[in-house]
Parts: sequence; structure tokens; C-alpha cells
Amino acid sequence: MKVEVVRTSDFDIASMVARSSHPEGEEVVRDFVKRSLVVFVGKADGVEACVVGLIPETILSDRAYLWMLHTDICEAHPLRFVRWSRRVIAELPYRELLGHCVNATSRQWLEWLGAEFVNENSFRIARDG
Repeated sequence: MKVEVVRTSDFDIASMVARSSHPEGEEVVRDFVKRSLVVFVGKADGVEACVVGLIPETILSDRAYLWMLHTDICEAHPLRFVRWSRRVIAELPYRELLGHCVNATSRQWLEWLGAEFVNENSFRIARDG
């Protein structure tokens, strides 16, 4: 399986949401994409598998809110997507990433990325620099 990451906000939101564990979330994802400074789409053999975005805390902040929507493809091949996630995170211009997570698969992904959970659902990923 060939995994690639594309920096774009042009993807089939409806299809990806329908294949996720949040089929009611299409409007939320549209809002997140609109508010995000950076959006990456992960593909497996050309098929959209996940989308990750960053919403800056403020326009000049070095902190951003990280969000992700993943499909069944990511759940079937988690390590392949964790590898590219680590590379993407390392290149981001933010010192600290924040967010909220209630999904077990997403929590595992975040822990692999080095997230520290400050309570049951809220996390932060701090980077040196």
C-alpha cells in the first residue's frame, strides 16, 4: 500500500465523513477546514483515508488546535499513517498543539505522536524550539 500526504483542503468531505466513526460530523469538518491554516489529506493507494488540520489559537500564536478525521483505512493500517503523521508534525510551525479527543483510535494515534493527556480527553503536544 502506498501512503501519501497532500497539503490541500480540496477533498470529498461527505465521502470521508461517511466512512468515519462520526457520520454526523460533516458540518463540523467543513467548519474545521474553513478555519484551518493548514490541512493535510492522507491517501492510501490514491483513496482519501484521513484529514488533519490545524486551527491557530490566534493569528500570531505559536499554539494551534489539532484535529483529525480518519476512516476505516487508517484503522486497518495505523502504523503506516502514524509514520507520515510524525513527519508532518515535525515540520509544523507551532511550538504546541492542543486538542480534545474522545475516540480510542484517535487517542492511540495522539499518544504515538507524543501527546500528553492533561485530563481524560484534553491533550497537548509540546515541541522543542
